[in-house]
Amino acid sequence: MANKKITGISLILLSFILLFTYTFGLIIYPDLKIHDIKLSELLIKGTIYVIILVFACIIGYIGYTYLKTTPPDIDEVVKEYKEYVKK
Repeated sequence: MANKKITGISLILLSFILLFTYTFGLIIYPDLKIHDIKLSELLIKGTIYVIILVFACIIGYIGYTYLKTTPPDIDEVVKEYKEYVKK
């Protein structure tokens, strides 16, 4: 129960931090320079990177599921089980 509360509070705090960062960086003060890069450009590039990363992970997972060996058909399993039981 305590772990769920901690996780929930952490997610709420993370969402507030993201909302504050994006509001500050894209609307309130977009020209703030961080290492000679505008904060708004950095946020947009970071967002695009995360979107592409998630998309690539999904495609990779789909490819992984295609490469896994498929389980045998249920008919074959039942047939082998019946032969095993007869012995």
